[in-house]
Amino acid sequence: MNIEKLEKLYFTAVYEIENADDANDLLKRVSKSLFLLLRLIYARKAEISRSLGREITRFFYEEEKVEDKVQRISKIVSLMRYEAVTTNFPYIDFYMQNFVSEMDRLMMTKGYKFFLTSDRKTKTIQ
Repeated sequence: MNIEKLEKLYFTAVYEIENADDANDLLKRVSKSLFLLLRLIYARKAEISRSLGREITRFFYEEEKVEDKVQRISKIVSLMRYEAVTTNFPYIDFYMQNFVSEMDRLMMTKGYKFFLTSDRKTKTIQ
């Protein structure tokens, strides 16, 4: 699949996150967006930090309650917010900033709050 088609699918998936009806729908939409983000990173021959990759992998594969998965999304958003500013790969920062801004929009419209506490634990409040 070429990069332009992947980008179109990614941005469509990211913009649809806001239309999530409940937490399960949110998880499904975020999963699709993160999967496409990883495909774009691979297609662009770029890299992400080990900690962000580890959190995304845990999000995909660990069996957790819905609330814990939403907590993991908040940690991914926090890590991605930092990495989008510090990455040296072109385009990747834009993809990450787009995801983070859509999650921020979700926070404002649906009431999810994504932030890190002072002890570096992630809290999500709805």
